[in-house]
Amino acid sequence: MLAAIKVLIFLYGIWLLLSSVIPSFERNPLLKLDDYHGVLGSDHQALQYQLLNTSRYNLNSEAVVANGLVNTDVYLVIAHPDDEVMFFTPVVTELAKELYFNKLHIFCFSNGNSEGLGQTRHNELLRSAEVIGIDKENVQILDKPQFRDSMDQIWETEDIVKELENSIQPRKLDFFNLIRTGKAAHKISIITFDDLGVSKHPNHKSLYHGCVEFVKKRQETQSIDLFVLRTQGMIPKYSATLLSIFGILKKRLDFAAEWLETKDLKVISDFCSTLRQYNSIPDDTRLSIFGDITTLITALHSMNVAHDSQMVWFRWLWMFFSSYLSYNELTRL
Repeated sequence: MLAAIKVLIFLYGIWLLLSSVIPSFERNPLLKLDDYHGVLGSDHQALQYQLLNTSRYNLNSEAVVANGLVNTDVYLVIAHPDDEVMFFTPVVTELAKELYFNKLHIFCFSNGNSEGLGQTRHNELLRSAEVIGIDKENVQILDKPQFRDSMDQIWETEDIVKELENSIQPRKLDFFNLIRTGKAAHKISIITFDDLGVSKHPNHKSLYHGCVEFVKKRQETQSIDLFVLRTQGMIPKYSATLLSIFGILKKRLDFAAEWLETKDLKVISDFCSTLRQYNSIPDDTRLSIFGDITTLITALHSMNVAHDSQMVWFRWLWMFFSSYLSYNELTRL
């Protein structure tokens, strides 16, 4: 037990150094303002001010913009209250930053009433939304018999599609948004679980199939981006910050290789390029979001202050050993 605690402390120490300490000294973000052309309008004075005057964690920004998650209505589709924290904290806290001009929504298909705490958990999700940066007016929580919180119930795809159709509608002409960004209406993106549901919970897996079908049906009239949270294997899932550490180091290696390619250091550059190609996945299919100390504090605060009814002993273990508190890998379908 003592050895495990030492390993955990070591992993968190390295992760804090890479994710929070080093980036705090990077005053000039790696993302250039030109990368926003075509995503926002041509006049981005507020955005430029933030880019140039904020010392912030910027490893995520390039991937976020590359995947079009800017100036977007982002719907986080979850099964139960506390899913937004237990699984999606890194991506939610990142996309909620004012820098991206997004509007985040939570669509929760049940109130988690499996133990008779439906109303309590309903209220907890509303409090949690405010903690993680989402207006509680943008939170919708269903309480319907066809979406019962149960490890034994598979929700019908048709029922999920119907609810999404009723709730996710293109916004009407937004004159404020038109003046601010040059675009009349936000795009729509959906983030949910993949077909394994992270924990193989049937409710989670049902949402995947429902969202896929909804997006296919809506594509006839509107383009909607669908991102699903990748289910990690058993060891990576409980590797604490290890996935985040490896991911950040790979990012640093990519940046180093790009810099070396501009210098007369061909041998070193070729070596780094070879490492970059090892076991890589194209950026257009994967979006990696790395958490930092703020993400971790936000998750702990939300679970303890908002979702306090759920903080039993095994969830404390999840909070410190789960990789989902420091790293989210989304696949774009």
